[in-house]
Amino acid sequence: MTERYARQLSLPEMSPEKQDKLANSSILMVGAGGLGSAALPYLAGAGIGNIIVIDCDHVDISNLHRQTMYRTDQEGRNKALLAGAFLQNLNPDINIYTIDQQITEQNAAKIISTHNPDLILDGSDNFTSKSLLNDASIELHIPLIVASITAFEGQIGSFEGYKPDRPCYRCIFPDLPEVSNSPVVGPLGTSAAIIGTIQAHITLCRLLDIDLSHNEEHPFTRVDLRTFNISHYALRKDPNCPYCSKKH
Repeated sequence: MTERYARQLSLPEMSPEKQDKLANSSILMVGAGGLGSAALPYLAGAGIGNIIVIDCDHVDISNLHRQTMYRTDQEGRNKALLAGAFLQNLNPDINIYTIDQQITEQNAAKIISTHNPDLILDGSDNFTSKSLLNDASIELHIPLIVASITAFEGQIGSFEGYKPDRPCYRCIFPDLPEVSNSPVVGPLGTSAAIIGTIQAHITLCRLLDIDLSHNEEHPFTRVDLRTFNISHYALRKDPNCPYCSKKH
């Protein structure tokens, strides 16, 4: 096992004890699409011991320019189950759990509490799922790392709305946009890969207590994928937020 992780163990920020910490950690990823396809292999490869993947979607040929865990001959099959097999083959020393379900208001907290992860990762492509995960994060006191892409812009936010001085996702996005019937915009496959990999990087550094510019003081990161400008933002808790202001 040591040989598998030898290159990352050579980092001065790493140690056998920190590798053991990864082995004893648990993350839950909602969404095994473009973001998940980028993030999950690195999280599994790094040795996170327990990874739960939730996705009810099925592989479509139009996914494959950015969802590189899947093959053309797997079209029509469930993404969570395929992702689980891919990750288990990548690292047979860790535990992979797959859930072929849609996250709903009725099941979100129950599914997440059953697995009790250290971190919830959002790789979904809709605001409803992000809001439901935010509610579960607050209820269960589990940090939430949200990633999203719009054309040539990516965003990653870390939210701990259950804390009295930390905002939740809905403090920052109080009004979820209405779903339109217009065609979905982008992204390039590389855009999904970059943002998903940054989400994985933030996750690993958080589990390993490695300092980043994306931190408690600046928990929101925006990446311009045309200019490669990366900006980190401080966020304030909304004292009147109906989702988290009185639930910490």
